[in-house]
Amino acid sequence: MPLLPCSVTTQSAGRWTARQNSRARLCSFVLSECSRVLFERDGACVCILGVVYMRSTASQGCVGFTDRFAAASTWRRRALRGGLVVLCAGGVLACGSGNEAETVLEPLGRDTSPNGAAGASVLLPPAEGLPAGAGGQVGLVGFVDDESGGTATCVDQFAELTERPPVIEFVVDTSGSMSWVAGTERLPGAGEQSKWDITAQALVTAIAAMPDAAAVGISYYPNTGGGFDCFRPEVAAPIERLAPEHRAQIEAANQGRTPVGGTPTHAAYEFGVEQLRSSTLQGSKFLVLITDGIPTYTLECGGDGQTRVDGAPLVDSVGEHFRADAISTFVIGSPGSEAAREELSEMAFLGGTGASGCENVPGSCHFDMTGDQDFSLALRGALGDIAEATVGCDYAVPPPPRGRARINLDDVSVVVESAGVTLREFGRASSAECESGWQYTSDRSSIVLCRSTCDELARLADENPDVAVRVRFGCDLTPT
Repeated sequence: MPLLPCSVTTQSAGRWTARQNSRARLCSFVLSECSRVLFERDGACVCILGVVYMRSTASQGCVGFTDRFAAASTWRRRALRGGLVVLCAGGVLACGSGNEAETVLEPLGRDTSPNGAAGASVLLPPAEGLPAGAGGQVGLVGFVDDESGGTATCVDQFAELTERPPVIEFVVDTSGSMSWVAGTERLPGAGEQSKWDITAQALVTAIAAMPDAAAVGISYYPNTGGGFDCFRPEVAAPIERLAPEHRAQIEAANQGRTPVGGTPTHAAYEFGVEQLRSSTLQGSKFLVLITDGIPTYTLECGGDGQTRVDGAPLVDSVGEHFRADAISTFVIGSPGSEAAREELSEMAFLGGTGASGCENVPGSCHFDMTGDQDFSLALRGALGDIAEATVGCDYAVPPPPRGRARINLDDVSVVVESAGVTLREFGRASSAECESGWQYTSDRSSIVLCRSTCDELARLADENPDVAVRVRFGCDLTPT
């Protein structure tokens, strides 16, 4: 059997030391090999195995001992275990006594690279695995080796992925033009609905279809009530999980809104971002911006509320918040936003929600309602697509199955299966733009699929109702 590196720290016996001689090498073998076979959780019995092994003249002494143990009756196993505990002091002396130069038997290297950089690995305890915020966990570790006694080998491990509910902030335009009939500049007549009437109903319908675990908040702009301010930052409904009371609060907020004022889109967007950044709820964060026109105020409220202002700073801000805060921005351009089409599209692209390749077709990355004959139907469809996309693309990182494999964070993939057959396997995205594959969140507590990959997964799920999503953890035998 191969001599494996001494890489185990036992919780009950504390830090071990070993002399830099042949006896330390034997202890290394016993700690990494025999403890896995016999006493995975009983550190007190590990060291005495070193004594047993060193007192044996046969190379298979340790294995023979463990074989006899496995064949013993239950009461005899208990007696042997008790005897080993009593003799553990001898094992301590055998493995760590003396005044010679010492080498500390530490756990294998911690993962100190950011976001699971290339080559990083994480060591997992036998039972606990990776908790939320995984990375750099240290505990009793070892190797998955060949039972035949040949060269040590590794086996990939799989674990089920669980969708993680999203955290969503709706930022909704209630400027004066939202009181008009879609495609016109007039108020609704008998039997007609304004753009705001349609938007309020569509929001309630979309949110009603979201799971209770989703967290949703909403704010409107300009919130001035016809006053002289360009924007009044107010939370209409805070970001909370969708309990029945919170759903009712959102519906009441929609019903109590009257469109009036200009369009301070940039200030409203930044306020929505702050709600997401301050939320302590776990989950990928999304901002959904709904607007029917061009911005008429700058971030600092410069402008007259009627004339278009430069939208470039807002576009840049969306991209910055996507990169720095992992906030994805969906953009819906209601009828009346024709003049802002290219800016709105660029916001969606830089905000990480544009369809793959949309940047090659100006104005096609956002949900553009300006050409739809039925605004109500189009808006309901867009909000439904957004709800589906936010719920189905974020997965909590699970602990790998019980075992002693060392996990290489650079060798992880998302596997889509149906009836035991692998349909697709997605690797980690090669760039921050996340064109394909997936990315870790900053704390590596979840895996977030790139937009194109999420769309592909949705198609696979439609075609295969029993589709399952798992994560594959690659195993690493390279000594650290």
